[in-house]
Amino acid sequence: MEIAVVVLLWLFICLQMLVLAGFFLQDNRKRRAIEFPKLAILVPARNEEDNIAACIESLLQLNYPKEQLEIWIGNDQSTDNTEAIIANYAKLHKHIHLYNVPSNLGSAKAKGNVLAHLVKLSSAPYILVTDADIEVGKNWANELLTELVQPGVGIVSGTTLVRGKNLAEEAQSLDWTLGNGYLIGLNQLGLKSTAVGNNMGFTREAYLATGGYENMPFSVTEDFQLFTAIRAAGFKTVNLMNEASLNHSKAQSQLSKLLHQRKRWMMGAQALPWYWAIIFGVQAFFYVGIFMLLWLNLNLAIRIWVIKWVFQQGYLILIHKRVKEPLPVKAFLLYELYSIFMHIAMITFYLLPAKMDWKGRKYVWLMLLVPFTITSCTKKKIPTIYITKESEISWTNKESCVVSYVQEDSVVLEAEIKCRGGFSSGYPKASYSLELKEKFALGDLPTDDDWILNASYIDKTFMRHKLSYDLFCQMSENNKSAQSTFVHLKVNNDYAGLYLLQEEIDASTLGMQKKDSLAMIFKDPPIFYSQRIVQVEDTLNYYQQKFPKISKRNQSEYIKSFHDFLFFSSSQDFIKNISSWVDLSNIIDWHLILLLSNNSDGVLKNFYWYKVGSASKFRVAIWDYDHSFGRDGDNTLNMLADTVDCERSVLFKRLMKTPGSTYPQALKNRYKELRKSGIFSVKNLNKHIQQMQDHLGSAWETNALRWPITAKAYKDANNYQQEMEVLRKFIDLQLNNLDAKFSYTY
Repeated sequence: MEIAVVVLLWLFICLQMLVLAGFFLQDNRKRRAIEFPKLAILVPARNEEDNIAACIESLLQLNYPKEQLEIWIGNDQSTDNTEAIIANYAKLHKHIHLYNVPSNLGSAKAKGNVLAHLVKLSSAPYILVTDADIEVGKNWANELLTELVQPGVGIVSGTTLVRGKNLAEEAQSLDWTLGNGYLIGLNQLGLKSTAVGNNMGFTREAYLATGGYENMPFSVTEDFQLFTAIRAAGFKTVNLMNEASLNHSKAQSQLSKLLHQRKRWMMGAQALPWYWAIIFGVQAFFYVGIFMLLWLNLNLAIRIWVIKWVFQQGYLILIHKRVKEPLPVKAFLLYELYSIFMHIAMITFYLLPAKMDWKGRKYVWLMLLVPFTITSCTKKKIPTIYITKESEISWTNKESCVVSYVQEDSVVLEAEIKCRGGFSSGYPKASYSLELKEKFALGDLPTDDDWILNASYIDKTFMRHKLSYDLFCQMSENNKSAQSTFVHLKVNNDYAGLYLLQEEIDASTLGMQKKDSLAMIFKDPPIFYSQRIVQVEDTLNYYQQKFPKISKRNQSEYIKSFHDFLFFSSSQDFIKNISSWVDLSNIIDWHLILLLSNNSDGVLKNFYWYKVGSASKFRVAIWDYDHSFGRDGDNTLNMLADTVDCERSVLFKRLMKTPGSTYPQALKNRYKELRKSGIFSVKNLNKHIQQMQDHLGSAWETNALRWPITAKAYKDANNYQQEMEVLRKFIDLQLNNLDAKFSYTY
């Protein structure tokens, strides 16, 4: 037993030596100078009437141009005079803003919720965070920002020390000092752990890459949570310990508050990597082990304890020297007694099944949240596709490139790529056709080699395509459309925006019987126009045959025979034989999705017309539905000022108007069936929308940094939230409109 105890105690001594070695490691990076970019400072405040004024006064003394600075202070439902104090400062200083936090944003709570709101309110690319009981140094902003602007850096943390007014508070200050020292020493050795929530900064790009606090599981240690998420997103982290990055905090004046604070930190520490559990375990065992050894081997115990004390006290001296902070001598000499007391108190308090109180909010059994937090952190994030290509991406020919698909893991694939699009080619954000050399399942999508990276430039929600595709398939298992998912795209490591990755509609997607002589696919064939189209993409391929290649088997005569039947057959012949040409169930669903989405563009184009084989009939797979659900083809807002006229299509016109046709009643019956089943319902459509919104998180903001939502192509300056309101309001309006059209009542 004695040997085991001694080994563990010496492990602690070795840990101290290791931390000390890390402390002396030099950072030789060359840092580029800052040019005072736009900067936001966020301050969460809850019941801070005794502290907030001193915090704001210190922020007003920053050596940073006020015209480049915005200070957002979030009043988190304070019950004291915090709000009034902030309001007075906001009246006197234009760059100080008060925001009363109304409710929880997504899954965010407490301080994380305040920060989630404030990040959305600010506009700066660089963000610093401090607490309402902190006084910042004059050069604090400059020092943290100097690190944040360095390439690849996502989050930076400075050093915060406590100012004590009496012996107990000074001892508490030394506890903070030692904790900061361990943090810096281990970080320098590569054991990255956390940021300090009252003294940290991050880039907007890095924050948005995590999805924001509203899309993270709740944690009482929101600084550690964000630090971990930003590292997981591939960004670098920096921890500073110097005079310029130093902030000061007030000591906890009551033992109960101090114990609650420490317990909160210990809760968050449980999600740290396994090697941190070993480090904390060795630290926690020291006093237990040393008291055991005092009984087993008094002389050895004293020698080990003295060595530990020398290392500890020496470390305290070095840290205070580095940050140029005076050392409280009395507390320094008595610190070991304080450390023993706090060690015993914390173990006892931590094991008690008590509510944890933090700024007036109580959290019960937070230990139960730890497994959930770890599990939730594994929630799949939006993947990133990296395209590497030596030259610009061509509009005419597919050319070789390298594709890296990164989610939890990464895969590198050879491929060919080209720009794509008709009218959308005039938008600044390009869409792409991607052909992999070998079939591969990207994300949760089926294995395939042909993919589309859809820019969805004109749709600020990014949802209209996917909503339509998914809904059409939900209407019937026989309906086909592209399966899709959201991705971030980087081209030659430059961020290209948020994209909808979708299957290319082809023979594989539609399940074609490739050897059948009557298997065929046409994209937007001009067969439903009342007059022959003069301008077509390929005059030698008027019906835009996609499968098989027209050079291998030309299906023009077959589809022309259908066209002639559609236009020239008698009413009697049409009624009798139309069901032998087309799958009417599929056509009815197509008709209804056009009506529901109010997609005028989709009546005569934006579809694939296909026949699986000799025994099958012509069917439709829908395509390109970004102009729908409240937006017209020219992007103007349309909340049913104009409604889709499906009878512009000769097919729909004959089905609806031919005397004796049973189609109108079948259409009406199918609508009622979809309403009764709940597929056509506000609840179901909003469920689809909410799932996409949860998945997207703040990804749209990242895209908006690259592609501003006030560009010329847009008819208005609606932001993402406003456009989501348009989408939801339209659905409610249109279902009411269609209910009246088809005489449907609940």
